[in-house]
Amino acid sequence: MSKKAFTLVELLVTMAIIAVLAAIVAVSLTRSQKIARDTQRKSDLASVASALGNYFVDNKKYPAGNGAFVDISTSLVSLKTEEYIPVLPTDPNDDSKYQYRSADANGKQYKAISTTPESLVGITDQAKAKEKAGEYFDPTTITRFQVSSDGTAAAW
Repeated sequence: MSKKAFTLVELLVTMAIIAVLAAIVAVSLTRSQKIARDTQRKSDLASVASALGNYFVDNKKYPAGNGAFVDISTSLVSLKTEEYIPVLPTDPNDDSKYQYRSADANGKQYKAISTTPESLVGITDQAKAKEKAGEYFDPTTITRFQVSSDGTAAAW
């Protein structure tokens, strides 16, 4: 009389193979989600740049600002119309923000940026060191995506 069954070794090998495959899928899925969020950020900033361009054509200047980067939900309220952009975009990751600044007093230049959690690593230390030295800390040096009035878009 012979019983057909799996041995303990066969079961352990099968479980190990399944675990390795599951780990590979998890890593791949995480990377795909990051790529999707970055693509959404680029698209959002392109929409903001287009709305700012339309605003400039109508008003001969970009929305006013104080020269510092401010969250677009407060700084670009004047764009939130059907004519320019019906809804101001929000970052796909709650830890990130889209920010805007009018780069000059005449409203002829702007910069809009997306600060991602990955790009903010060490920002506090950098900002404190610059402030201590009496220098201005420019957050565009640590942003991941940005658009500006000169038509440049950057992603790194």
